[in-house]
Amino acid sequence: MTVMDKLREALDQIDFLEDAQERLGIEKEYLFLGGIALIWLVVINGVGMGFFAAILGFFYPGYASFRVLQKSVVVRKSETRLWLMYWIVFACFKVAEQLVFDRYLATIPMYPTLKCIVILAMFVPSTRRTCIFYNDYLVPYLKPNENAIDKLLREAKFEMDCVTSDVGKTQFFQAMTKFISKTKKN
Repeated sequence: MTVMDKLREALDQIDFLEDAQERLGIEKEYLFLGGIALIWLVVINGVGMGFFAAILGFFYPGYASFRVLQKSVVVRKSETRLWLMYWIVFACFKVAEQLVFDRYLATIPMYPTLKCIVILAMFVPSTRRTCIFYNDYLVPYLKPNENAIDKLLREAKFEMDCVTSDVGKTQFFQAMTKFISKTKKN
């Protein structure tokens, strides 16, 4: 039995391909292979790869993080640490990507595909790239700068609190003015 015969046998189970074959007059194995080729072209050209990378980078790790949190405390400590590292590294990856994407990364051929490979390598247990990146690059940079970063974050929080309280006061004032004017009309 040839590969095409095996493929045809497997595709006989898919009603959609049977209907498409009748309507288009093209053998279902060629429809299937053409669909695979089309999907591959989309992947190579990057069309829709941003969405696929988002699914890959957020959906599975998010669900895996959820599952870890549902386990008992004894079982989840190492897994929790792994997924926390993943989210920290992924956040750094996303920030770095946004800073340089338009100018540099967009010119790299097949960048969206490479991005998906990097994201996969970050969370696939056999590679543990997240742990390597975290321990070899982030910790040596963040640890000595921890106090300065904390100070910067406190200052930013204070400024944001001031801005949000001003916005809140302004919106409250506008809402009260509208309420009073409507009350006077009635």
